Formats: sequence, structure tokens, C-alpha cells
Amino acid sequence: MSEQLVRMIGSAVLVAAVSVLCYLLDKKRNYSVHSPWAWQIGIGLIYGILTTLCIYVAPIVNGLSDNVQNIVPVSAGLIFGAPAAIIAGVLGAAASLLNPEPSWAFARETAASSLIFVALLSAYLRYRMFNNKISSCVYGLGIGVFAAAFHMLSLMVTHMDNLRQAYAFVATFNAPMLVIGSVTMAMTLALIFLLGKKKDKHEVRNKGITQSFEQRLLVCILAAFVVTCAYSWMVQTKLSEKDTENLLRLNIVDLSADIRDVSDKNILRIAKFISARIDDTCYVDEDGDGDVNTFSNYKLNALLNQFDVSEIHLVDKKGIIRATTVSDFVGFDLGPGAQSAAFLSLLKGSPYVVQEYQPISYNGKISRKFAGIPLSQGGFLQIGYGAEQFQKNLDKYVAGFTRNKHVGETGGIIICDKDGTIVSDTIGMEGYTLRVAGMNFDKKKTAP
Repeated sequence: MSEQLVRMIGSAVLVAAVSVLCYLLDKKRNYSVHSPWAWQIGIGLIYGILTTLCIYVAPIVNGLSDNVQNIVPVSAGLIFGAPAAIIAGVLGAAASLLNPEPSWAFARETAASSLIFVALLSAYLRYRMFNNKISSCVYGLGIGVFAAAFHMLSLMVTHMDNLRQAYAFVATFNAPMLVIGSVTMAMTLALIFLLGKKKDKHEVRNKGITQSFEQRLLVCILAAFVVTCAYSWMVQTKLSEKDTENLLRLNIVDLSADIRDVSDKNILRIAKFISARIDDTCYVDEDGDGDVNTFSNYKLNALLNQFDVSEIHLVDKKGIIRATTVSDFVGFDLGPGAQSAAFLSLLKGSPYVVQEYQPISYNGKISRKFAGIPLSQGGFLQIGYGAEQFQKNLDKYVAGFTRNKHVGETGGIIICDKDGTIVSDTIGMEGYTLRVAGMNFDKKKTAP
């Protein structure tokens, strides 16, 4: 169990224990000797101290802090009376405003106002609807839910200028506060009901028409409030998830475009280096076999190895390969194929053409990334990366590519190779696998 739940449950158990103990003392109190107002003030002070204790032992999660302090004045009001609830609420609000803990700062004013509100609400319900009697556990459950939901809703409303952190706060504390607080209220009132010997101190009493109507109205209002909060929570959660998904997708698209630009610039740079070394000797077939369907040129092969590319083709003014490092391509016409025909724009004045890694027209089972630039002697040069060179190029230029790229305030982008080894990230785990870095990757759940 996390420290957050331990502290919140511990605080709730303490509230329940103090409530039962004070109730047992109340049953033994001599009403002819002890003033009712003195008792109310005493109970109010006890619950005020209890509220302060809940505030100061509140769990801290991600720099934020909150607890189930709202059920303290509610318990005082529903069990003992309106004055006790108001005193406890005021003391709790003062403790909230004076709490110096930095993690409490985000909810300081909201917690104080919520304590005042729930104290006044429980005082009104005790006096007006429950006829100064202890309410049933069902009402305690509903009021506990209402108190927690109101607290979170108030926090969202009062922090519209920082909704991201407000949403993180609600996501962290709403569910445990609502469940623990409401269940504690219900169980405390149920236990007190079992300890009480006179049922008329609870719900067995004559009810006026107005009281019956108001109690049913309270149930309807609580139900509507809970449903509204639940619906708003689901909508906000779904919108947040969608916004996050869109943000991640946009960052991935932008990063893909950046990587594509780097890869295009690199292959184009190599093409320019090679083009500067092309001369008439590169068109000479040096294999000496006299076969026009085969071709070999020492200088082209040397350039191929020097610049670590897969293919080099020299294309004439008619779009036909005249010299190449792949003898099967000699005499191949680039015109008929869609992929190869894109380079014919170089014969019409285009300064360069760079293609994505894709199947080639000559053989659809072979994929290449091609770049082409015009040659001064006419025609154009075409160079291509195979899978191995393309991967090596990406590994070289993508390493460290995302170190300064962030998603939101705390997110980042990780680039991995096909084996799950981190190539670039923002947390210094390059060279490690995703598993070693504490991340799991499910290919079945990847976005298209």
C-alpha cells in the first residue's frame, strides 16, 4: 500500500475513532451539570485540532498535498451539532491558511474555503433537516461524497489559470479522498447507530412534510451532483487523453520530417561530392568482355566504396542508364517506371531529386533511397542507399537527435532501432535497451 493511502486511511480511522469516543462520552454526560454550549465548544475544539492534524500529516505526491480533512467538520456537525461543526471548520480553515508546507500551497485557499462550506452545510443539515438528531449512515455516505467532490470542483474552478496542474491534483487525490471520506462517514454513523440504545436519537421520529420533502430533495441533489461530477471527470479524462495522443502524434510526425530532411540532405551532399568527380572515363566499360549488357568501371566502383553507397548510375539525356556500378542496369530506360521516371525532371531543369526509401521500378522486390543531380556534361547522376547504408546513415545522424526535444513539460522522445536499443533520447540512456531503461514496448499497440 502506498504512503498516500496509508496516511489518508490513517487520518480517516483517527476521525472515526475520535467520533465514536466522543459519542460514548456524550452518552455519559450529565446534562443537568454540563452546559450544552460548553460541550459544543469543547467538541468543536477537539475536531478543530483533528482537522489541523489531518492537514499537517497530509501525504505528499509529486509535490502536491491533500487529505480527508473535510470529513472532520462534517462528522462534528452530523453527530454533535451545528456549533461544533462551525468551530471545527473555522479552526481547520485557519490551519490550512497557516500551513507553511510548500506542497500544501496549491490547495491552501481552496481547502480553507471548502472546510468553511462543508461546516456550514453540515450545520444546516443537522439543524434544519435532521431536527438536531444524528443522521443515518446513508446520508453520511452521500454528504461525504458531496464534500470530496465539492472540494475538487472548487480547486479546478479556482485554478483555471493552471489547469494542467489542477487536473494532475484531482487525478491524484480525488478518488482516494472521495472513497475513503464517504466510507468513513457511513461506517462511523453506522457504528454510532449500533452503539445507541435509544433509536429515537436517530431516524425514528415523526417527520413533517417539509422535512420529508427536503430529505428526498437532498438525495436527488446529491445524486445529480455525483453524476455530473462523474460525467465531467470522464469527459475531461477522455479529452486529456485525446489531446495527449494528438500532441504525441504531432511530435512524432515533426520528428519524422526532421529525420527525413537530415537523411535527404546527407544523400544529396554525397551526390554532389560524387558528381564533382565524374568525367568521361567513368562511362568507359573496363571489363574487357565486349558484352554491351555488362558494365564495369574502376573509378565508379572506387567512388561507390569511398562514399559507402549501394549504387551509382550515370544517365544520359534520353533517360537511359549508360554507366553504373550494377551491370544489370546498363541500358535501363527510366521513363516507363513511376519511381524511376521521377528523375527525368532533372533533364528539364530541376536542380535535384531526392526520393524516400521505396521499391524501385527495375525490381519491385528491391528498395532503395535515391538522389539525383544534373551533370555538367549532360544527363544526370543517380546514387542510391540500400537497407544497410540507409540504416547506417540514420544511426549516424539520429544519434543524440532528440536530446533537446521535449513533449510538454516532462515528456520526451525516444528513438530505438529494430532491436529495441535506444539510439537517441532525453534521459541519457542511449545504447541501452528499452527493457533496461524500465520501459516496455508492445508492437501490437503502436500507432499507425
